[in-house]
Amino acid sequence: MLSGDVMSGAASCRQGELANFGLLTADHWRHWINATTRGLGSSIRDQQTLSASFALHDFRPSTLRGSHGLSQEKLEMLDMTSESQEIARIVERMREFTRLPKNWDQEGGEAPTVAAVEDAITFVRLLADEGYKLPKAVPLHDGGISLDFDNLELTAVLDGMGNILFTGETKSGKRVEAQKMPFERKAMAKDTASRAYLIDYLHRIL
Repeated sequence: MLSGDVMSGAASCRQGELANFGLLTADHWRHWINATTRGLGSSIRDQQTLSASFALHDFRPSTLRGSHGLSQEKLEMLDMTSESQEIARIVERMREFTRLPKNWDQEGGEAPTVAAVEDAITFVRLLADEGYKLPKAVPLHDGGISLDFDNLELTAVLDGMGNILFTGETKSGKRVEAQKMPFERKAMAKDTASRAYLIDYLHRIL
């Protein structure tokens, strides 16, 4: 069996070529190992030894080899991680709004209130749970937070006083003007009639 030093050296001697790893399959890699170890004894090239040592598989990046290179479980985990990171970025951005100085917009603007931020965070997580594209968060002059949906000319405003207001154009092209409904944070965090009502409304407009 190849010693760790020999195997490490064999791998490192072709390091320059590994920049093209995206083009190498398991068969290519096996062929190279066999060629590299030729003359060192047939036992060195034993298939079982090589497989155990290098855990042969398709080394190409997933962008080249397709999703079959990863298990469905791993793909779902990556999707969840990406989504969680996006939510985390939005949450962090909104919490930073509370540190805006007075008159931040040069028009006497107040920093968004903690209540408005926490309501907006709850709403964003609800959107994620329902599979919707997440909106962009923007601070408002009066201490609220606006959540703007890029795919629609639609805005949801959390005023921090227990309300959510929708303004703009829905997916069906219908215009809504300050459609107001109650938004009680604790109720939205669990299965309640208020949450179900809001989700039903979202299904109709987004």
